[in-house]
Amino acid sequence: MAAAVASLGIPSAVAYFIARGRNARDCYRLGLFLGIVPTAIVIAVMVFYGRIVSENQNIPYFFLLACWSSIIVSAVVQIRRGSWQGVGQWRLLDIERGAGAVLRFLFVVVVALVGITSATYFSAAALISFVIAAAILFIPLPKDNSRSGDWSSMGKYSLLASIGTISTIASSRLDQLLMPAAASARELGYYAVAVTVAEIPLVLATLAARNSLQKSAKGASNIAIMRECLFFFAVCVLAVLAILVTAPIVTPIVFGSDFGPSVLPMQILAISSLLTWVSVVASSVLSGRGYPGIGSVISIASLGTTVVAFVVFWSAVSSMTASVIALGSSAVGAIVGVLLLAKLPRPRRTVEMQHVKEGLA
Repeated sequence: MAAAVASLGIPSAVAYFIARGRNARDCYRLGLFLGIVPTAIVIAVMVFYGRIVSENQNIPYFFLLACWSSIIVSAVVQIRRGSWQGVGQWRLLDIERGAGAVLRFLFVVVVALVGITSATYFSAAALISFVIAAAILFIPLPKDNSRSGDWSSMGKYSLLASIGTISTIASSRLDQLLMPAAASARELGYYAVAVTVAEIPLVLATLAARNSLQKSAKGASNIAIMRECLFFFAVCVLAVLAILVTAPIVTPIVFGSDFGPSVLPMQILAISSLLTWVSVVASSVLSGRGYPGIGSVISIASLGTTVVAFVVFWSAVSSMTASVIALGSSAVGAIVGVLLLAKLPRPRRTVEMQHVKEGLA
């Protein structure tokens, strides 16, 4: 969540303007510059919040800060991903994502086989795998003679897109952010396991959103984008069905019998992931058409549902409660996304700032 705030919608802006014909290397440099201030602010906030989490969860304060320092690296990597997204280099992005998942699995297995049980080493394994995999993205961006990006248009688009980006991440992570202060470590553990498994199908949402933003920015119709994303949606449905069927059997084997209470939240969150797929892709299509502000309405509606529900059930927050809240917020986001896509026509104008002004309206 902090990394999303730090990048402030800049990756989407970089992808959008490159897809619209701007110079890739210049847009990347502009993105890095625009990200300096929000990243610094986020780090300062996390330094303060770390004290609260450290005291409530009995986790060493400086260990938390060491983990959260990866926010800086994550912000840079997300902007780099946006650059390759704008170019349309899906294979490179797929290799980076796939390598990250494989390395994380291997590193965690090694730590487990060694017999280490401290969360410190497992966290380090996950972070190191992310850094190693992301290194592939830093091969040179293609050279071209297209127009350079300009500060004003990219900055305005980033601010509008950031509302949706931050709201989307906040909606999916706010429960985990608030639970340490509202629930016991046991309930947080149940929920963490449920989320870890149930969010696997969202990998397909990330891929579909990545492609749909680039296609939309190039002027593709809703039908063409649906065809582009059909495979990702079908695999997402299959993944959700697999979780629903196998969760009662696999969870006790993989996580231990003590995590039986994670099964039902896991199944609920799996259905939530399918609805999140719809809202994430809808938001990407609208952003690609130059409506980043309107696209943000989808995630804002979802986030608002999460906030209100947590306020109402604050004194009774559990893994089950949090999963039902997540399902409700995902349903709201999906409904709003479908309605906006059906209502808003594909814009005829192709000038970037005209699109941004439409998004403001």
